[in-house]
Amino acid sequence: MASFADLRAFAATSLARAHIETRKTQIATLGWDIVPGTGTARDGHAPTAQFAERRAQAVKFFSRPDANFSSFTSWLRALLEEVWVADALAIYLHAPQKPGCGLLGSSVAALDILDGSRIEPIPSADGKVAGYAHHDREVPRRSLMEMTDRPLSGLPLGLYSPSQILAPVFAVRSWTLFGFSPLEQALTQRGNELDLESAEVLLPAVFGVATPGPAGLSLDASGTWLRRYLDWLARMLNQILEHCGAADLRWQWEGLD
Repeated sequence: MASFADLRAFAATSLARAHIETRKTQIATLGWDIVPGTGTARDGHAPTAQFAERRAQAVKFFSRPDANFSSFTSWLRALLEEVWVADALAIYLHAPQKPGCGLLGSSVAALDILDGSRIEPIPSADGKVAGYAHHDREVPRRSLMEMTDRPLSGLPLGLYSPSQILAPVFAVRSWTLFGFSPLEQALTQRGNELDLESAEVLLPAVFGVATPGPAGLSLDASGTWLRRYLDWLARMLNQILEHCGAADLRWQWEGLD
C-alpha cells in the first residue's frame, strides 16, 4: 500500500488537485435538509411541534458540526479530502462538557475531523475493527496479517471505541482495515518508485470523468460516480442521527431524484 505521505504528495500535484477540487465543489454546493424519518410525516403523519423543534436543532447542529470550520460546506470539503486522498476519514464524536447537552440531548456535541493518517484501526480476532489508536505521527498502512503480528505501531496518545470515533471506509478490502482511495487506485510502481506519469493518465477514470467511447460517444460515469459518494455520505450522517436517538429525523441531499 502507498503510505499516507505518498498519497498526500500525489494529491498536491496539479492534475490530481484539479480532480479533487472539482469533485469537492460538485458535492459541497448541493443543498441539504433534515426531513421526517420513520414514524413522522414520512409515513403520512402530520409533523408535530416537537418534530419542528428537533429538526431546527439538527439543522443548526449540521450547519456547523465542527468549531474548527466556519460552516457545513467547509467541513464537508475537509471531510472529502480525507476520503479521496487516502480513504481514511476519522470523525471524533465530541462529547459535551455536561452530559446530555449534545445534539438532541445526546452525548454528541460536535463532529471533529481528525487527521486520518494518525488514526490506527485496531483489529479484533475476526478481522473487524475493535477500536482505534490515536498516534502523534503517521501510522503505517498495512495488511491485517501485519497488524496482527504487530498490534500497534507504537505507544498511542489515546485509545477510542467505535462509539467514540466514526471511521467509515468507502472502498472496503478484505485483507486490510485501510481504505482504497481514488488516488491510490491510480498509483502504480515503476521499480521502487511511484509512477506518477502513468497515474495521471488514470486519474480521469478513477474520478469518474467522461472518457471517449465507441463511435464518438461520451461514456460519462460522472452521475453514477457522484451518487455513490452522496449515498454513502447520507448513510453516515443518518447513522450519526440514529446514534443521537433521532429516528424521527433523516438527513438528505436536496435536488436529487
